[in-house]
Amino acid sequence: ASDGSSAVIDASLLGALETCDTCFLSGSTADCSTAPAGPGASGVDFILFVSAVHTAPCDASTLAYASACQRDQYDRPVLGYANFCPSALSLDPADWSLQLSTAVHELLHALGFSSDSWALFRYPDGSPRTPRGSDDRPEVVTTACTDGVDRNIRAASSNTIVVSMQGDVTIHRMVTPRVRAVARDIFGCDSLDGANLENQPTGAGKCYGSHWEQRLFM
Repeated sequence: ASDGSSAVIDASLLGALETCDTCFLSGSTADCSTAPAGPGASGVDFILFVSAVHTAPCDASTLAYASACQRDQYDRPVLGYANFCPSALSLDPADWSLQLSTAVHELLHALGFSSDSWALFRYPDGSPRTPRGSDDRPEVVTTACTDGVDRNIRAASSNTIVVSMQGDVTIHRMVTPRVRAVARDIFGCDSLDGANLENQPTGAGKCYGSHWEQRLFM
């Protein structure tokens, strides 16, 4: 769409799709046809759609935003998007470093660094860290969120995200072995069990942060 809320995806990347010209209240359809699946993309691991259009988030002085939008059978992102707000971009050489770091930051979100991924993490052998339900998705559980509200979400298990209180603030820490090892190395502290996620909501209705805690990691 012209407002950037959607993008035109080449038919080669789409699966088969049945469309019908007539739909009845009973649920039956007529005059249907099926567009065949495209061949997909060979020789690549990840596809990124990049746009520079003004959208609603740009009204909040946002420079850019990104997300993963398709995952493979192991929950790894294989397709993502990033949009850069034209009104926030600058041609001033003094702004180049900030804009470059922002682009890298958003690419990491597109590659899967977001709260939508925490419950999808897996062990090295490919098995899920968080138990799956009959729909092969993480189960819905009641979780204390960054804004102090308890929500029923598909939350990551405590082997991935630990929820605790520091004073009256709800803290979420990522405690996977690799994150724990890096956090201990950064701070020179062998007793750390993980790294804090941002304790401010990063989106309406979001429970976890999608960034490291800025007070600690910048």
